[in-house]
Amino acid sequence: MISICKRMAKSTCYKIMFVMGVLDMAAVIVVGLLTGYFGYFGFVFCSSPKFIYFVGVHNFFCWATETTMEGILAINRCIELLSSELARKIFSGKKLFFWLGIPILYGLSIIIWERQVMFSGIYFSWFFNPHIGYIDDENVNKEYENTFHSIHNISVISLLVVTYSTFCIIFVIKSKQLGVQSNQQGYSENMIFLQVFLISLFNIAAASIYIFMQYIHINDVIIIIGQFCWLNAHGDIDTIIKIIINWVL
Repeated sequence: MISICKRMAKSTCYKIMFVMGVLDMAAVIVVGLLTGYFGYFGFVFCSSPKFIYFVGVHNFFCWATETTMEGILAINRCIELLSSELARKIFSGKKLFFWLGIPILYGLSIIIWERQVMFSGIYFSWFFNPHIGYIDDENVNKEYENTFHSIHNISVISLLVVTYSTFCIIFVIKSKQLGVQSNQQGYSENMIFLQVFLISLFNIAAASIYIFMQYIHINDVIIIIGQFCWLNAHGDIDTIIKIIINWVL
């Protein structure tokens, strides 16, 4: 966060990343520490209904807001790579508040109108059905379905795949326009592609697994993997990847 603060005046993407960092830190406290506490003591919704409900509200807000903002950041990166002047026209000055306001208002609307996630100590994860593991009835599961959550996650997956694929294509075209690349340049290009892929992978994996686990019974190991990916989507895995890749380069 300190490193981002030093660069915020230079680029709008760092300002977006700063807000995302605040959301990530707020999310990690719950998705990491509090989830571990709930799991260790075997909490279920009935253990503390009000507290778990408000924690679920916090989780859903952070996830919806941060992933939407990540999509905006991906679009910002693509446009900036394509044309710095165009990026300044779209994102500079007060226009940035508009772009930052969209995911925040979107996240607030979700926690007001949509069903929230509840923790289950049986599966050590979060579900929309508070009776998960107790009442395995198809009608009950349908009653607690959150279709909007699935639509959101599918949209996140699609947006990340499209924007980062576009980013890679633009990067290759821009690189070739500069002339014949050396072996070192080609290696650097491949490492940047790897960095983009790995960072996006955790978000895509978390979004995908949480779609399936709300509708069908999946292996407990996959549920834990989904929780791990969700934690690292908000956590420091992207920073670790960047440090390793930049060190290699």
